[in-house]
Amino acid sequence: MPFNGNLHINKALSNISVKYRNTNLIASEIINDIPVMKESDLFYSHTRDFRYADTMRQNGALSNMETWGVSTATYVLNEHALSDIITTRDRMNTDSLQLDMETTEFLTDKILLGLEKAVHDIYFTTGSWTGNATLNTATSWFYNTTTSAPILNVLSGTAYVEKNAMVTPNTMVLGHETFIALKENQNVHERIKYVERSIITQDLLAALFDIDRVYVGKAVFANGAESAPGNTAITESITSIWGADALLLYKNPSINRRQVTAALNFRIMAGGNPYKVKKWKDDYRDGEIIEVSTMYKPRVVCSNAAYYWVSCTNQ
Repeated sequence: MPFNGNLHINKALSNISVKYRNTNLIASEIINDIPVMKESDLFYSHTRDFRYADTMRQNGALSNMETWGVSTATYVLNEHALSDIITTRDRMNTDSLQLDMETTEFLTDKILLGLEKAVHDIYFTTGSWTGNATLNTATSWFYNTTTSAPILNVLSGTAYVEKNAMVTPNTMVLGHETFIALKENQNVHERIKYVERSIITQDLLAALFDIDRVYVGKAVFANGAESAPGNTAITESITSIWGADALLLYKNPSINRRQVTAALNFRIMAGGNPYKVKKWKDDYRDGEIIEVSTMYKPRVVCSNAAYYWVSCTNQ
């Protein structure tokens, strides 16, 4: 037997994992989950076709024929899992902590942080999108100059997506550094100084950019080895996940056949639940193991449905 004790999926802890949300993480808000049944499979991608068709028909003639095209692409899911042990001694010496719930939330948070990085890696990458630009010191949103024009940049990005994907972008993702630069950008303040208090918020930026939502990525991660208790020699290097870039995209609020969206997160759903929490007894270590697992793969599905700016705070 692989386990000394009983192994089962704990439904109550799985529900805790589903409900738990780290408020600093935005990945689950900026990409659609799409449930799938298999760990790998094909999905269809319809050929873009904006050509005029000759619809004129002469008396007694057959109508002209037009046909549509479709290709296939693949997804391959990866499983992401973490576990921890709660020993009998831990339970005996705990006064008020809910160890099972705390452990489940801790492990879920680590997995969610991994999802955040995975979504960042496909979103903030020039190779993902046909429309992208790298800002320099003259056009950087960091400077208060006439050539720093974030609103015009975003409206131009909107026009690009509308022309190339026939959808209007509704979502923008900003690295926290980019958001801070926009809050101080004089060209942004000039647009609102007569109608609003000169305090730039995410909702106000959404209104200025004529989109539904602006999300700011604030999540960070630590590089280096885990510090041992009481060991001050090991130091952590804290790094922002989202950095100083920006992405304008169309996130379809309701995915269906023949509809455009920038990206999808293919995900196994067991009874509508993307997370499994297993719990089993480990007699050898005199404790119980709690394991949280999920399977997903974020993937760009329409490279024309977004516009990406690199190094928005270039100095």
